[in-house]
Amino acid sequence: MRLERFSRPIPAPAAGQSKRPHIGLGRGSLTQEITMISFLSSTIHRLLPGSEKQDHPVLLHTTGDADTDNTLHRTKTTAQDHVRIGVFMDGGYFSEVSNYYMFRHPKAARIDLCGLQEFIRHQAADCQNDSPDHFAITEAHYFRGQFSAQAEMAAGKLGKRRGFEFALRNAGFELHLWPIAEIAGRPREKGVDVDFALEAFELAIDGAIDVAVIVAGDGDFIPLAQRLSRRGKRSIVLGWDFDYTYEYQGCRKRKQIHTNRDLRTAATYAIQMDQVIDDAVRRKDPLIQRLFLPRRPSTAA
Repeated sequence: MRLERFSRPIPAPAAGQSKRPHIGLGRGSLTQEITMISFLSSTIHRLLPGSEKQDHPVLLHTTGDADTDNTLHRTKTTAQDHVRIGVFMDGGYFSEVSNYYMFRHPKAARIDLCGLQEFIRHQAADCQNDSPDHFAITEAHYFRGQFSAQAEMAAGKLGKRRGFEFALRNAGFELHLWPIAEIAGRPREKGVDVDFALEAFELAIDGAIDVAVIVAGDGDFIPLAQRLSRRGKRSIVLGWDFDYTYEYQGCRKRKQIHTNRDLRTAATYAIQMDQVIDDAVRRKDPLIQRLFLPRRPSTAA
């Protein structure tokens, strides 16, 4: 089996149990941020009923057209008998995975965002031994740090970035783009992982989703998976493991992408995507084939 299933009982919140998370559970800056900010958020909502959720003032927050037709089972008002799925994607991690399949894998193609979500919907149903018709993706969020438009224009990358952002919106993703800060002369993403975890946690405890799909490999998301479990919410980690060598400016370099083992264990389900994709038995499975965009025909120079 390519699917790792961790069938621990998931406790449902007791009757009358407060939605406020316990303070002081776990360690680490991300854990503390999740706990404290979610507590403050729920407190504000109690004090100011009807107040709308506000975007973080630093967040470069863009949203696709709500009426976009992307062939997915996506609705803003899903029937009560549907299991609502939220997809949360680490943009840096996904970029490395997509580049691998484009340049280092026999597929030689980019991952199709709509095909990936359709796979997720069917896989979530398989995990529950249910029909995909009972599952709907109601939330999809993409998180990444980015350089300024001026910096990317100077590097000749602005056009590609704009094109990919359009593809994300067309696939129904809400974009959370944070400016990249320079720390000690090196570019660093700040706030992205915290925003990722808080968005997923808040949507779960507010009852907007039933299953959180985490497309990421960083161990920083372990507290998120643990807290979702404590709240009676299921989580699915989509992970890839691969490494390869390549030539860069005359030097041999090695690239490794791995999904944190403890993150896979903390989630309700973990799907090892590289094994699923390379499984000879599923090679002709339409769901696997639709994970990739059609290859572009090569043209002579």
